[in-house]
Amino acid sequence: MTGSIFFSAPFLLFTLALIAMLIMALTETLGTSLKFSPSAWVEARLPRIVVYILKRLHANQFPIFILTILFLLSTGVFGYLLQFICYAMTDAFASLWLIIIPVLLISLLFTVFLGHWLSQLMYSDRTMPVIGQPELLGRIATICRGDARPGFSAQARVRDQHGHLHYVEVEPEFGELELHSEVILVSKQKHLYMAKTLPKDNHLLDQ
Repeated sequence: MTGSIFFSAPFLLFTLALIAMLIMALTETLGTSLKFSPSAWVEARLPRIVVYILKRLHANQFPIFILTILFLLSTGVFGYLLQFICYAMTDAFASLWLIIIPVLLISLLFTVFLGHWLSQLMYSDRTMPVIGQPELLGRIATICRGDARPGFSAQARVRDQHGHLHYVEVEPEFGELELHSEVILVSKQKHLYMAKTLPKDNHLLDQ
């Protein structure tokens, strides 16, 4: 009986949003265990215009995959919540077409707010003034989000001489820098670091 309610017309879209969220999370978890990130693969192949828009909106400060997960989760949760509120007040569930607009608006605002807060929490080192940043050239970094190729940067994490963790944007002069690969920072152009892949048999000390 309960299952049929959640797959009925007033709840179907919100149930599908939660199912899609679970499928994406399981797929990403399985891919990460196999050292392959489906979301990073998709992000690295987005059209240039999409990448440009995301950078202008500063949406690329947090992985698009995580933002999608947050949006689907909030859509499902807020959809259920508003439907049960409507039932408590009117003894009937609201029409899906009547409730979908406020649910999507609330979910979008919640996702933007939570994504911005998490970005500030996780990537706080990126907000340091340029003058206060240590010299990172010659340090070994690890690609942690996306694949980089000429014209398309990826995010890498690197520790400075004091052991502090920094997140930087890296790009190769040629070739491709794959997710989870170790690279060495060889030069800097404004906020962007040029990097080269370390050979598999390198004997450099970990940073």
